[in-house]
Amino acid sequence: MDKIKIDMASIIKLGKEKTQIYILCSFVVVVVLVSYFYFFLKPRINTLRKVLPKVAALSKENKQADELIDNVDNLKAGIAQLKEGMSQYETRLPTQKEISSILNNLSALASRENIKITEIKELKTIRGETGEGEQAYSGVPIEIDMKSGYHQLGKFINQIENSDRLMKIDDLEINSAPESLTEHNVRLIVSSFVLVKE
Repeated sequence: MDKIKIDMASIIKLGKEKTQIYILCSFVVVVVLVSYFYFFLKPRINTLRKVLPKVAALSKENKQADELIDNVDNLKAGIAQLKEGMSQYETRLPTQKEISSILNNLSALASRENIKITEIKELKTIRGETGEGEQAYSGVPIEIDMKSGYHQLGKFINQIENSDRLMKIDDLEINSAPESLTEHNVRLIVSSFVLVKE
């Protein structure tokens, strides 16, 4: 019996020692975890708090850059469309060198309507400026003396105003021609506009 008591006492003693070992191990684990948190995780969390707004800002900039990259094709199409529109305006607004072609064009329009041009001449050029004071275009008044009937004159003026070139009628004077009942002496001032530089 004494032997059983001794064994029971040593078992109880052994159980108490194991419990103390478990408590000690648990304490060590808790100390390690708390130390790990304070000395390793907490500085990392603080660093993350500082970095996250920067990351968000960079992410937003990246998204905007992606949108711009995706929009490049649309921008290129817009540029092509603007260039096409610009070439159409350049066609309608020729350069100073093309005055002779404007005079030839007016002569051709008159001959289509069986109008006899007696004289055609360029008058003093009118300068046009942009808002910045740069000269952008010139108005070129052209005086045309001709013999024409009313109907032919009306068709001629209509063709001028509907021409591909920018032109307008500035002055019109009609006088009777004593030598003809159907034709009149007509003095017409047509202004065409030309680009100063291309």
